[in-house]
Amino acid sequence: MSNEAQNGNFAKPMLAEVRYFLCSSAVIEHFPDCVRSIPFKSGYDFDGDDKYYILATTDFEKFEKYYDEVIQPYNEKSNVDDIDYWLRECCTSQLDNAPKGCLTKCKTYGIFKAIENVYGLTNEKNRAFAIFKMAEYYGIDPIEFVGRVGS
Repeated sequence: MSNEAQNGNFAKPMLAEVRYFLCSSAVIEHFPDCVRSIPFKSGYDFDGDDKYYILATTDFEKFEKYYDEVIQPYNEKSNVDDIDYWLRECCTSQLDNAPKGCLTKCKTYGIFKAIENVYGLTNEKNRAFAIFKMAEYYGIDPIEFVGRVGS
């Protein structure tokens, strides 16, 4: 037995950290087998039937590489509307803690509209931060938060 084994110094496998991302439905269309939330609407009338998701991954680079190699070249060469492919990380930020009742507000108004009403934020990056804060307030991950809000 090696000295390391005798001393209990075994190499422990590194588990990749799961990261959560707010994303457009185009990401899900291109990666239909990814771990994701139920689809949800923004809450805005002008968004119509557009759906959004929270995606969980240990390999963000795969999504980024796909954008660089497939989506961006297509969008640059195409004469039709661009593919609306984007991801914004749900992570800690300088946002204030989520207010009491934010889950109810999201159920009532829609997630994006509630974020605008509560935090005054309207871009995807800040919405992702707000979703993280609201999930953190309830002690759950962003996918579970969206599940509790419903579609």
